[in-house]
Amino acid sequence: GTVTFKDGTATLGSGTINLQRYVELLLAVGYQDRYCKHNGTPSAPLVAGSATLYAYVQNIDHVQSRGVEVVAEQAHVFIKGLSLQGSVTLVDSRITEDSAYAPAIGRRTPQVPRLRATLVATFTPDAHWSFTTAGRYVARTFATIDNIDHYANTYQGFSGFFVADLRASYRLDTHWSVAVGADNVLDRRYFLFHPFPGRSVLAELKYRY
Repeated sequence: GTVTFKDGTATLGSGTINLQRYVELLLAVGYQDRYCKHNGTPSAPLVAGSATLYAYVQNIDHVQSRGVEVVAEQAHVFIKGLSLQGSVTLVDSRITEDSAYAPAIGRRTPQVPRLRATLVATFTPDAHWSFTTAGRYVARTFATIDNIDHYANTYQGFSGFFVADLRASYRLDTHWSVAVGADNVLDRRYFLFHPFPGRSVLAELKYRY
């Protein structure tokens, strides 16, 4: 029979039901798991045979992550007042078990970048001035458990990026300080589900008590 959707209800043949209750019943009987296993898809139609899809949340049975992280910090590098801080994280995180969706097995764990690195340099020539530059790199990540989102530079994508920030601050006295800076000074364009801002310039006046 035909199915008509309107104002949160579905008309099925001669009867009308609440859509929320209908979806709750589908979840209760495990319809989405059986459909996805049989068809090899991560989503199931709201009504069998229709083109309307809904997504559902599931727990992944087992994930294995192996990696290494190195963190270093050093003051007075080469010259007095110059300090460096840096870190590098390398992780291979993969789904090893998923009884609800077999195509996810062996794929990279969503939202876990393979490589992440940061470097911060701060120069404080005296008790008033401070100059900081920082760089951050994050490798691209996947949003889906089967890693089918190959196009990262678009809405809902998670692309890799490198951004650099600059900041200069001056302490006027024990309470007041001023600062200017620029985030993403290289004006890199990247997506983390939605577009992130390009170059941004800021000014700050701070009072500490």
